[in-house]
Amino acid sequence: MLFSLITKNYVPYITELNLVYKNAMNELLQGDSDDICSIILQRESNKSTEITSVLYDSQILGINIGEIQISMDPYKKQQFQILINCSSGNYDNKFNYRIDVTSFQCQLGEFYVDEGCQICDSKQGFYSVTYNTTKCSIFDTSKFENVTSNLIQLKVGYWRPQYDSDLVENCFKNQNWCLGGWSVNDDLCYPGHVGGLCEECDIQHKRLWKIFQGIQYQMSIMQYSIFLGFISLDFVMVQLFNKRSFTSVFITLKSLKNSNRLFLQLKLKTKFFLIVFKYSQGIMDLIQISKVYQLKCFQITYGYLQLFLRLILILMFLQTLLMQRVNLLTRWQSIQIAYQVKLQTFNLVILELQQ
Repeated sequence: MLFSLITKNYVPYITELNLVYKNAMNELLQGDSDDICSIILQRESNKSTEITSVLYDSQILGINIGEIQISMDPYKKQQFQILINCSSGNYDNKFNYRIDVTSFQCQLGEFYVDEGCQICDSKQGFYSVTYNTTKCSIFDTSKFENVTSNLIQLKVGYWRPQYDSDLVENCFKNQNWCLGGWSVNDDLCYPGHVGGLCEECDIQHKRLWKIFQGIQYQMSIMQYSIFLGFISLDFVMVQLFNKRSFTSVFITLKSLKNSNRLFLQLKLKTKFFLIVFKYSQGIMDLIQISKVYQLKCFQITYGYLQLFLRLILILMFLQTLLMQRVNLLTRWQSIQIAYQVKLQTFNLVILELQQ
């Protein structure tokens, strides 16, 4: 079993080790229940020691040699060989196999003693997070919340650089920046902070949705909550501006349809003149709207509302021009009707006078 820092758990290095019979076509052959294999451990000094004998297992259709236990010194450069001599009732010849073996050094959570590796007893408050150690470390109640044989759970306000180091530092600048827990390095930091003791700002967008950008110094929990509130408010405002822009487009299209119908009814020929509209400085000040949220840890500038405001102002301006044109056409139609009524009345008066 090997300890994995990725899964934070022990994973099997070799799941199973069986010896099976196969022919030249790589087909599995059935063995006899009286087949037996002798397991012999041979050292460099040509000293051989028989470990055990294993019988044929009909359930796995082979001989299980994976449960053999061998004691080796992991820090002595010695070469060991496992010799396997198998005999079968169906064959006169014996089958000999040789496996070269070596050992891993002591892992995290283990210490070297009596030419072997022993696991630190975390229930007694012992742990080991360094390699090649000869003793276990003792649980520190002032810094640790909990320990396993090879992991440390830090309290809030403490930081350590990596898993294979028991160097723990106090976040003296701001305790709230270091969240504690089973992680190390940047993963121990409050969102928006990275680096040693979590004192650096995440200006490179290493963590937390890549939204932090700015310069330096602290960002408290309340400031971070306010920042999220501002972002939510901006999202609602953008949605409202989108609805407003859609409404403006709808009104503009409807006004354009009405104006075209009036043009057809009145049969007016109009000339269009080039209108030069120059924004005043006051309107330009309104367009150049930006929101600046400056927290001590970062500064974020939002300018995306400028595009929406420009679009809305243009649509409102077009709507105003169209409404003015519709009003002008309506007034012109009223003047024509009044003129025709007065002309007919004048003609009637003249006819009566002639009579």
